[in-house]
Amino acid sequence: MDDGFRESFDAFARRNHARLVGSLRLYCGDLDIAQEAAADTMVKLLVDWDRVAAKESPEAWMFRVAFNLVKSSYRRRSAENRAFGRLNVEPSAEESADVVTSMVVRQALAALPRRQAQAIVCRYFLDLDVIESAQVMGVTPGSLKVYTSRGVSRLRRMLGAELTEESFRG
Repeated sequence: MDDGFRESFDAFARRNHARLVGSLRLYCGDLDIAQEAAADTMVKLLVDWDRVAAKESPEAWMFRVAFNLVKSSYRRRSAENRAFGRLNVEPSAEESADVVTSMVVRQALAALPRRQAQAIVCRYFLDLDVIESAQVMGVTPGSLKVYTSRGVSRLRRMLGAELTEESFRG
């Protein structure tokens, strides 16, 4: 690994890691899953850095990979929950020091369909524009706008009219 390659990757990782973990935590509501997906994403980035760095938006590639990894963890978690249910055992709840409002927003996001939650995280937490958000999700800008609009409408119904964009920000 040459110095330029390493410096380029290191700078990208330092600039984006905390934002990646934060957005994934907001998306999935679980810090452990967010950290694991972020670490796995960084490994994939390192392995493919030459190719990814040449992309128009390496950040969009990174977030798309990360969201896909979270989806995979949800499939695993769903299977675990079914197993816990069959055994009549409750999985332990994550302890959180978040303020009540933050917890409520996270719970509401978790109740949204995945694509709507993903769109809201991209647009409001990551502060990506429509094009970047669409790239992250692998959808058209029009579809992204639909997911965002429907997600915000659902959140407003769940949380009330006092919901503002600041409610979503990390």
